[in-house]
Amino acid sequence: MAEEQQPPAPPASEPPALERKDWLGAGGSVLAIALSVLGMNKEPVFRGWAVALMLLAAATGIAAIVVSRYRRVTTSAAIVLVVASMAILTLAPEPVPPQPAPTPTPGPQLTLSQVGVVAPDGTGSLATLDVTVRNDGDRVAVLTGVDLTIDDFGFLPACIFGSSLEVSGTYQASLPDNPLPGTVVRVTLHQQVEAGGVDRFTIALRAPSGHAGTQSGSIGSFVYLLRLSVVQDAAGPAVAAGQVLVDAGSALDAHGTFYFAADRDATAADVGTGGVCGGEAECVRQQVTCWNANRSTLLPLLAVPDTRSDGGDAAASALGR
Repeated sequence: MAEEQQPPAPPASEPPALERKDWLGAGGSVLAIALSVLGMNKEPVFRGWAVALMLLAAATGIAAIVVSRYRRVTTSAAIVLVVASMAILTLAPEPVPPQPAPTPTPGPQLTLSQVGVVAPDGTGSLATLDVTVRNDGDRVAVLTGVDLTIDDFGFLPACIFGSSLEVSGTYQASLPDNPLPGTVVRVTLHQQVEAGGVDRFTIALRAPSGHAGTQSGSIGSFVYLLRLSVVQDAAGPAVAAGQVLVDAGSALDAHGTFYFAADRDATAADVGTGGVCGGEAECVRQQVTCWNANRSTLLPLLAVPDTRSDGGDAAASALGR
């Protein structure tokens, strides 16, 4: 019996050959991954342009696959866009890392917390500056002096004729008569302010013994518009306060010794038997003239200072400053 012949086995199936559109899709995927990795550390602006070009290249590649009529043109355009995107990401600068905040230099950090003015009380005391400073740094602040820069000056004679008043005391600094603007009076200090600490000190100021070479200043008020600055050693800069109004010699008052709030003439009521003039009309005329002249001297001095004595505040209020 003849052997039955078996039909030949079918040949093993071979994978279909990749078409051009498959190669385009695979190549596009690889390029997209490469461009994504390449653009991770680039400036956002350049990365945005590269992504836009990649999206446009992808759209052009899809058009090359779908529309076979213009496949050569669209494929070439896609390749150009991909190359341009890669060039942007290759040549684009990397972001500059932000600079760390500067570390403050260790040292004293002095602040003028408060400056007060205590006027003389009329019994021989001195005009006094009451200064409070704070050190917010991490080192001791060594205070070597205080500079008093005189911006303006005025002398107000007492408008009380026939009276007398003595002034005496022990002084730390003497103020000049008729100083020019910019004159500096240096007061030497030997003080320390601990790190994180607060300190307070006073400066007594002596008025000139006379005004314009005469003894007329003995009962007058010497009014100074000052700028105060505390001087440190080489470890720290000078620290300045605003303008300060100081009335030295005799303190300003609001009782007619130096001024009245408005210009006026002598009246019949002023010529009485009471008061220092004792009813003398000429004396009253001189007194009113003195008030008016003192007010003209005082008004510009009250215009801008940050700190005044009580008498200076009263004068500013009375004269509308």
